[in-house]
Amino acid sequence: MYLHSTLEDDKGAEYAMAGIIPGKAFKTNRLQRFGYINMQAERDGLLCQADEIISAHEFHRWDSTACGEDFTAVKTSSGKEWKCGHFSKNIYAGFPHIYFYSAPETAANFVKRCVEYINEKTE
Repeated sequence: MYLHSTLEDDKGAEYAMAGIIPGKAFKTNRLQRFGYINMQAERDGLLCQADEIISAHEFHRWDSTACGEDFTAVKTSSGKEWKCGHFSKNIYAGFPHIYFYSAPETAANFVKRCVEYINEKTE
């Protein structure tokens, strides 16, 4: 939510945020997209390659006008699908909480990218 352009509280007041994601995060009255999901990457990025699947879950009372399009989420209990997440070689941002134990290589990819970034900055 911090990366959005604005954040709207439950009274409708808006606050400027980091502005990395062009959209508004806002409070809702109920849980949004609650449950376990599998996320399939639409392209290569920080955590995995295109078409790889990452397990995650969502449990939040906030939503966004810009939830992202870089993964296809599939709810494991119902098969319901939606787009989610902002993903590139140096960012993962989204409401899904990644379950790294289900795919340790996902965490290893993150660490590998961090090391590559450090090496790029020191060369």
